[in-house]
This record gives sequence, C-alpha cells and structure tokens, in this order.
Amino acid sequence: MFVRRAYKTELNPTERQKRLLVKHSDVCRFVWNQALRWRETEYRQTGESVPGNKIISEFRRMRAERWPQTVGVASRVEESAVRALDDAYKRFFKICRGELPRPRTNGPRKDGRPAGFPREKKDRDGVVPFAFWGVEETDVRDNAIRLQKIGWIRLKERGYLPTEGWKINRATVSEQAGRWYVSLQVEGEAEDAPRPTAAPVGVDVGVSKGNLAVVSDGRRFENPKALDKAQRRLARFQRKAARQVGAKRGQRNSKRRLRTLGRIGRLHRKVGNIRKHAQHQATSEIVGRHAAPSARPEVIGTETLNVKGMVANHKLARSVSDAGMGELLRQIGYKAEWCGIEVVKAERFYPSSKTCSTCGCINAELTLSDRSWTCPECGAIHDRDLNAAVNLANLASKPDERLNGRGGHVSPDSGQRPVKRPRAKTNARGPEQSGQPVALGGE
Repeated sequence: MFVRRAYKTELNPTERQKRLLVKHSDVCRFVWNQALRWRETEYRQTGESVPGNKIISEFRRMRAERWPQTVGVASRVEESAVRALDDAYKRFFKICRGELPRPRTNGPRKDGRPAGFPREKKDRDGVVPFAFWGVEETDVRDNAIRLQKIGWIRLKERGYLPTEGWKINRATVSEQAGRWYVSLQVEGEAEDAPRPTAAPVGVDVGVSKGNLAVVSDGRRFENPKALDKAQRRLARFQRKAARQVGAKRGQRNSKRRLRTLGRIGRLHRKVGNIRKHAQHQATSEIVGRHAAPSARPEVIGTETLNVKGMVANHKLARSVSDAGMGELLRQIGYKAEWCGIEVVKAERFYPSSKTCSTCGCINAELTLSDRSWTCPECGAIHDRDLNAAVNLANLASKPDERLNGRGGHVSPDSGQRPVKRPRAKTNARGPEQSGQPVALGGE
C-alpha cells in the first residue's frame, strides 16, 4: 500500500543555528514580498503573470548586487517562498470561482485588495516557515538531521524520524513560541494491515459533560478543556500586555511587553499540546492502532459535522474550538485507513441523537440541553451521546446502507436533499489563463 505521511518533531539548535534559522526565515519573508510586488507590477503593465521559475532565476541573479543581506542562506529558501505564493494565488482563484468561501472581514482592506488576495508579510507576524528539498536518508539520524547551509541539528526526540525505507519529499522548518520544529513529508510502500474482525462501532463527538468522544461500546474519552482552564491566566497576560508600551499602533514593543507576549505564546503552545495529546490518545484507542486485528473494529461510524457553522455560534465557538472535533474526525479517518478499517460517515442531517436506538422512533422535540431522554414509543431511557454512538454503529453495520447497487460507497439518506448553490460567475478566459483575478483590473 502506497502511503504518504508526515513526521514532526522538535529541534534542539545551538545559538548559532538559531541565528541561521531566523535569517532563513527573514530571507523567505523578503522573497515573498518581492515576488508579490513583481507580479502585481507585471500584471498592471502587461496583464500577464510572472512565472515562478522566472522570479527565482531573476532573484538569484540580482541578490548579490542588490540585496547582499540575503546571501549566505540555502538556495531552497527563495523556492519555498515562491511556491507558497503560488499556492496563495491558487486559493484566491478558487475563492473567485466560488469553490472556497470568501474570508470574513470587518471591512474593506486598507491596501484596496479583495478579501483573500495575498498580502505582504510583516516582521511582527513572526517566523515564516520555510522548506528544504533534496533531503536524503543519509541526512537523517536517530538524534539529528542535516539541513543545507545549517548543518547537523540535534533533535529533542530520538528515534522518531524515519531513517530508511521512505523517500523524503521535503523538510519544513517552523517556530512556535521560541521552539523550533521540523516536519518531514515522506512517501513509500507500507505493509497492508491485517483485516480487522471486531464488531463495528460508532463514535459521537461533542463538548458536553466533559466528553471528547463517546463510543458505542461504552468507552468515554475525557475532554481536557485546556483552553477553558487556561482562560484566566490568558486574560491576565493579555490585559498586562495591553497596558504596556507598544499596545498602540506606531509604537515599538518594550522589552517587558515582549516578555509578556512570550508568556502568551508559551501558554497557547501548552494548550495546543494538551489538546493534541488527548486527541491522539483517543483516536488511537478507538481505531486500535496498537491492538491485535481481532480487537480492531471492522467498520467505524462517524458524523459529518459543519464545524465552521458551529463556530459561527458565539455561544458554542470556544467550546467547539477547544474540543477540536474536526481534527478528531480527521485523525480517525487516516488512522483507520492505516489499519484497514472502513469509515462510514453519516449524512450531515442524519438524526443520530434524536433516533431511539431500540425501536427507531425519532424524537423531534429533543433539544440540545436534553442530555437524557425517554422514548415516547418503547419507554427506553437513553443517554444522548451514547444513544447517538449506538445509532452510528447500527448504521455502519448495515452493508445495504453503505453500498449502492454497483457496490460503491454512498452516504446514508436521511430524507433531506442538499441545496445546490449557484457557482460564482467568472470571466470567459478564467483567472488561470489571465494570470491574475479580474478583481485587480479596476485599479
């Protein structure tokens, strides 16, 4: 089975290596801004977009004479910046075509550009991630990794990065709250997982009663609520930072405010690590990654949640974001694929919580505040989350609900038809052919 995976671990660089990493990030930011200006100028003059390879070659030709401060970094830095800019343009073209939602803004942008258009990166935005291509297996050890122009960098976690049997596509370096990380994207052939034989299970995710996920077999995984527990300290640090010099626009941050901002960043990093740990522990146990094939479920039934719509509700936004339900379902998906488990996703409007798992009666009067309810038909008393998980397991255990007449997978029909939204109109040539979106032509 051909798979593609990512391994991310923390670096342990020296002070000299930290300065080199910061310089690589500064050059990546500079190339991004310069390439963005070149493309905008060329489009205004000729109506065409500058190809990425031409931008890279022109920059390398002029860097020593015009920008000597960019000399001494790896040649992959400018390539990383231009590739990221190309991806940003592609996302903006998809927004213009209506394939992606338009970003929400409080008002028009000050630079006059439409919402979603790439903008220049500022120093205050922090470290810009950059990538290296051409990393070989010999450049990775159990306790170190070698990067171009930087050398061997020690790793804080030993034996985690793959050292053989995988092709390394690229290595991306990033920073968060003063700590540096490297992420390897690898691909190769993996052994097919043995066929699981355990009974199907259903997984209901939520934010109530402190449960991150409830499984149909009765297992419950606690939600650590890391952001909710850190909210008091976070608010105190943010109030302190607002009173220190640099809170107003046009002023430089004082050293004390920089220290306070560092505390805020470290607190956010801690919250994220706690959340990721709980999610990986729960999903690995649900899938049974480290269990025998006889203990792994054959099928897993999950929900299809509109997480963005739930976050739009100001009463649920913090709890939904703190639980990370979208990430939880994503991890179940790819870990189940590794283990050879089929994942059945119920349709978005499937009434898993309102349906009685005993007789199939639908309680239309059930509200979000009702955590337990009694079936009006058979009188069975249900826990809301466990009942939903059992319904998802029953749905996943029915082959006729998962396959169509030709054996293809389909979503279960809840009786409600999705509404087809009209696509946004574009010009005849299309933004890909013109090189830039039509929205810039009015300048």
